Amino acid sequence: MSDGEASAPLRQRADLERLADRLEPGFGTAAAVTLGLATILATYAAEFFSHAISTAIAFAAFALLIRERAGAPRLGLVAAAGLLAGLAVTFEVQVGLVGVVLFGLAVARAAPVRRAGTYAAGAVAGALPHLAFNWWMLGSPLTLAYGDAVARIGSSGHAEIGLNDDGFFGITLPRLDGFGEVLIGGRGLLVLSPILALAAFGTYLMYRRGRRAEALTIGAVALAYLLYNAAYWQPLGGGTPGPRFMTPVLPFLALGLAFAHRARPATAIALAVPSLLWMLVANLTYPLLGYEGSVEWLDRLADGAIEHTVLTVLGLESNWIAIAPVVLAIAAAVALAAAATPWPRPTAADLRLAIAALGGWAVLFALGPAITNDPVTVFDGGAGALWLVLISVVLALAALAALRYRRPGPGAEAALAPVVLDGWRSS
Repeated sequence: MSDGEASAPLRQRADLERLADRLEPGFGTAAAVTLGLATILATYAAEFFSHAISTAIAFAAFALLIRERAGAPRLGLVAAAGLLAGLAVTFEVQVGLVGVVLFGLAVARAAPVRRAGTYAAGAVAGALPHLAFNWWMLGSPLTLAYGDAVARIGSSGHAEIGLNDDGFFGITLPRLDGFGEVLIGGRGLLVLSPILALAAFGTYLMYRRGRRAEALTIGAVALAYLLYNAAYWQPLGGGTPGPRFMTPVLPFLALGLAFAHRARPATAIALAVPSLLWMLVANLTYPLLGYEGSVEWLDRLADGAIEHTVLTVLGLESNWIAIAPVVLAIAAAVALAAAATPWPRPTAADLRLAIAALGGWAVLFALGPAITNDPVTVFDGGAGALWLVLISVVLALAALAALRYRRPGPGAEAALAPVVLDGWRSS
């Protein structure tokens, strides 16, 4: 893994924290920690995939455009955003969808023609390494390697090509089963990271609070990638810990979560706990599943098949002791984020919603794979997954009790006031 790939997730969390704090003061840290520890981005940030760095670059382009919109028009920032959007494509072609959506955001001000040309010029400049590579290796700057993806390796390594021959590079029409796999299948976003269910509500609050350009951009990015994944012949992108081609959406959704954390703190915490636990188990073991279900992570954990750390390289034989500093660092990040966030005291309605959401997630976790005809369900391989669900529920309820009876931080109650009319009224 290169230094850029290793550091990109950290830069992305910093971009998200700054932007979220500007839009929803005090809740940027909670949004950044949620993104970094409770979504599949946590797994891809530690694996040899381009998703983390390409997503970080694309989100940086979005952050630049939001910064530019906060003041007088500055074509230099528009060009820089285009440059980053094009550079993201150099790392991963699919992230070009973000660039297309951001084009709409870039031109949605005075002098749209000049802004369009400026953004497009920057995007082409950013994509030049990608175009040059295609020209050098494939004979044309517009020929993509995806056109000759290997379908069967064989003894030569490429005995049969054409893996993505159907439709447009493997993309046909969106399918209902594709939506199911991405959202509620055994490795679906809402099953392993139920906290993302609040993203739509948070984005709605963002829109109601006057941040319409940001909210509409988030909605457009999410919809574009959901349609793309549902239309691709392999919605999960192979034997992955989750729908990897949905990764570019996650920081955008996390921005909406900053609003949801403040408006519905109990519900957010209740859904964040199981999300964090499942991603922790995935990262402690080996995240790539092949075509096994997420229960495989628990089997690996029980067998002591744990990722190596620096301490392992230095000769420490116990995997459990070697991984302890990582677990402690994650616990410290969660504790510091909780302490830095001005959580308001949850309302009775929020607490009821939190308990209902937690129960709904447990049911979805058990039944989602069956609904989507997933060949591997949580009932395969013993009751390990159900035990983790039970632990998640117990820890979430404990966190709710702590939130309910803690003393609100300075300004916490005042921070809640602007969103009372935008959310559900409490009793």
